[in-house]
Amino acid sequence: MFIRRLITQKNEGLYTVEGALTIVIFTALIMMLLSIIMIIETEVEVQSAINQTALQLSQYSYAVGNEVDITTSEETTLKGIIQNAKREAVGFTMGSALCEMLIRDRVDEKAVSQIDGGFFGIDFSFSNILGDGKTITIIAIYKINVNTFGLVDKTLNICQKAQTVAWLPYYADTLASPDLAQGGNGSIWNETNFARGQYFVREEKEKSRECSVEPGQGIDLYYKSSGKVVEVYSLNVFDSSYSYNDGDLSKASDYSPNEESIKKQINRYVKEYKKDISDCGSSITMESGAEEKFSPKEKELIIIVPSEAKGQEAFESVFDNLKSEIKSKSGIDLKIVFSEDAL
Repeated sequence: MFIRRLITQKNEGLYTVEGALTIVIFTALIMMLLSIIMIIETEVEVQSAINQTALQLSQYSYAVGNEVDITTSEETTLKGIIQNAKREAVGFTMGSALCEMLIRDRVDEKAVSQIDGGFFGIDFSFSNILGDGKTITIIAIYKINVNTFGLVDKTLNICQKAQTVAWLPYYADTLASPDLAQGGNGSIWNETNFARGQYFVREEKEKSRECSVEPGQGIDLYYKSSGKVVEVYSLNVFDSSYSYNDGDLSKASDYSPNEESIKKQINRYVKEYKKDISDCGSSITMESGAEEKFSPKEKELIIIVPSEAKGQEAFESVFDNLKSEIKSKSGIDLKIVFSEDAL
């Protein structure tokens, strides 16, 4: 009996030690997991901020390049860069300060508290604004001290990048020229998605200048008299993501639509469009600077596709089905516009 009691007490002691070790290991793993989550949160916060800033600078570029009235210090700085963009690579010297100025307002200080030095520990000196006359590149370099409460002593060096084409008048006017197409046929459809999108948006805005909405709000056109809200997207239906090819790639008749992919992408545009309308709230700013009461009554989503798709029964059937489906589900009028050759 006495021996059994000693064995039981010994086992209980072992269980206590094992339990204590398990708790320590478990706690350490939880701490490391929390640290990883915080690092990911920081990276997401910084990436989102530099992406938005790159787009904002591109939008500023069009206004400043067209000599629209300068109203902010950011636009004043960008004007100096644009004036020199064709002559010398000034983007490195002026771009860093401009990036820091714009990005600071977009970053939650708490989300970047893990960065060594906080927000001011982020180095933007390798950013290049219009150094080649047309590209905006924002590079953020920083260090994060991994916080595991003394369990691990590690510093991560992180570099994040956002890049887009600036929407400059002297570039926009020649976007579809063979010189700017990368190894293609000189079509606007060979340009980046962003450049192509801005090109078509600008074309649609030129048709209704008085209804043009200030960039950055998602919505492209707003007809205040009727409450009609328009957003413009483009989709190259001859891209391999949206069609199958049975020939030499040079004729529209050689392509057949990937209906599922086309529908999926256009439904994404519908979702973004609805969110943009929701985000506008009760007012919207026009390109003229006027603040208008926002009361959306008619909703139109314009999808611009290559001109060769017109008359192709298989593609037009997909478009017609989508028009009916989207109208019945969300009340949005889908308008397909055929513009520019892609093949």
